[in-house]
Amino acid sequence: MVFGAGSPRIWEVVKHTGSPTNARQNLCDPEQQKKIRLTERHLRRIRQVTDNHIDELMERYDKLGISILTYYDSIYPRNLRMITNAPIILYYRGDISLLESRLLLTVVGTHNPTDYSLRVEKHICNQLVQFHFILATGFAVGIDITANLCALAHDKPSIALMGCGLDVAYPPAHHTLKDKIADNGLILSEFSPGTSPHPSNFPARNRILSGLSAGTLVV
Repeated sequence: MVFGAGSPRIWEVVKHTGSPTNARQNLCDPEQQKKIRLTERHLRRIRQVTDNHIDELMERYDKLGISILTYYDSIYPRNLRMITNAPIILYYRGDISLLESRLLLTVVGTHNPTDYSLRVEKHICNQLVQFHFILATGFAVGIDITANLCALAHDKPSIALMGCGLDVAYPPAHHTLKDKIADNGLILSEFSPGTSPHPSNFPARNRILSGLSAGTLVV
């Protein structure tokens, strides 16, 4: 929360202090703040993160049906641990065990596919889900969402990794699709609930997709 999701500074501080618990204590220590080289913006955020504030956030997440997976949980995906700047927290709704699948495949492509591209994608994805592949996407319009729809059409699970908070209606035309994917599969995000889809979020999201899957299908 202090540095923002995906910031490499998060791991710098955790490695400097030894653990997330120690990191929080050090962030509140004026002497350690100097060593960690915190800016005034960081200090303002630290002052906002009180125990009461954290309790309020956890209560809000619970009401939204959103759970949290941390880097230190035993079910955190092994492949994801191996990427540079692995996410220390993931917010999710749905079946988190899908991340353990060895048949997890990322599907990416243009936001404006031709009719031919969509026909080819649907043909491939329809076969993949019937062979029990778990399709993972960045939930962008076009190729990404079409892969999720293929899985739903066969009553199969898929994964949608968001570049915004899970409670944010983005893309606007497909906000109800998130619920269907969560009910049948998994939606997740590195970004805390309420985070808007800023352009810089999407490259950060893509590094996670690369770590989650065994391969990538580009249409």
